Amino acid sequence: MPQIPTKYYHVGTQELFHGQVRIKIPIKYRLEFLDQCFNLLSNIDQQYNSYRKDSYFERINRNAGEYVEVDETTIWLINQLIAISDAVKGIYDISIMPLLKLWGFYSKDIQHVPLKGDLKRTLALVDYSRIEVGVNRVKIGEDQELITGSFIKAYAVDRLIDFLRGHGIDDAIVNAGGSTICGINSLDNPTWNINIPHPLHSDEISRTEVIKDGCFSLSGQANNYIEIENRRYSHILNARTGMPSRTLQVGIFTKEAFWGDAFSTALMASPHEDLLLFAQNLKSLYPFTGYLIDESLQYYKL
Repeated sequence: MPQIPTKYYHVGTQELFHGQVRIKIPIKYRLEFLDQCFNLLSNIDQQYNSYRKDSYFERINRNAGEYVEVDETTIWLINQLIAISDAVKGIYDISIMPLLKLWGFYSKDIQHVPLKGDLKRTLALVDYSRIEVGVNRVKIGEDQELITGSFIKAYAVDRLIDFLRGHGIDDAIVNAGGSTICGINSLDNPTWNINIPHPLHSDEISRTEVIKDGCFSLSGQANNYIEIENRRYSHILNARTGMPSRTLQVGIFTKEAFWGDAFSTALMASPHEDLLLFAQNLKSLYPFTGYLIDESLQYYKL
């Protein structure tokens, strides 16, 4: 039987991690293999997504102030995220959930910029140094809450790429919500082209980039913002000042998506005067290339 050319693909899409995840694999593999891919992602979603009841992170939040037994993956994730926070002097912080709630990202009732007093009180709750990590347990402060949105989807995509490679697949692409895209490449398909949205208009394509056996991570405010008195406020906040980022878009290229997603969030939250230092600090944790587009649509290489 002649081999089916790898330019033909099975494509599957499911709602996971609060967005659409699209997987493309060569048609020579059975269609049922896509089900295994989505099951893997779904299991990680259920185990580690802070929005999922009884996930490790949800249990940490629910039992704030007490130690919670967790697995090695949770310990590894938190330790790496603490290192990222150190590298950007606390501007990125997974205990930022109280600030997001204060700004109204989880409520339709809040239509005003937070008052200074409320902002100051809430900032006191956001402090990653209060996360206590033991050998197999984690504790946060009684008034703290962690959020996994900046990294857990990307971590799951990394594990899926490992799974695909482990099954001999050398030609595939995974697109998780447009903000996490990872490709595997073969001689027949040496690169994947990815469309980068306009920093202000997500339905417009600004340019095309290429990935080869790697990942692209995007942080931006074109789709993720609230509007107060006709002004946009980004969902990515500086965890030290409590203020939304004024940067429009950050794109990061890495071999593994986990680092790229966390780095793009951290650099988008960072003030411009600290960008070069913070980028160098993050590169010492994991190599990357990337760019930033500021509020005046100026493009900078990172």
